[in-house]
This record gives sequence, structure tokens and C-alpha cells, in this order.
Amino acid sequence: MARNYYLLEIEKWTMEELQSEVDGYKQLGGVGVKDTLRKNGAEDELNWRNEKGYYDLTPEEIQEEEVNQQASEQKG
Repeated sequence: MARNYYLLEIEKWTMEELQSEVDGYKQLGGVGVKDTLRKNGAEDELNWRNEKGYYDLTPEEIQEEEVNQQASEQKG
């Protein structure tokens, strides 16, 4: 059974799901506000992952990296 990523928070989407969402939006004719918000969220998440160097990481690996980074900042 395929997972329904529309029910997940954008941060939990894989890179392929994020890119598919952005690319699919470009093919749509009339879109609603929710579609636009979801597309904007996907673009923001893609940009954030690229800026942080998380492009090849899974959502779980990203969460682990963020936890480790916060822990090291608190120690420092």
C-alpha cells in the first residue's frame, strides 16, 4: 500500500515526493488555494534542505541531524 503523503507534514516527505509535488503543480490548470499552499511549502522545504546540505538525506536522517546539532549547540 502506497503511503498518502498528502496526509503527512511536508517535512516528512522524501525529496522525490517534494520534487514531484512542485513539478506536478506546473502541469495543473486551475488550482485551489490549498494546492498553492502545499506547492509553496514543498518549494520552501526543498530550498531549506538544499541550503542545509540535506538533499540526499531521508526525513528521519534530517531529524537526527537537527537533534544532534541542537545538542552540540547547547553544550557549546
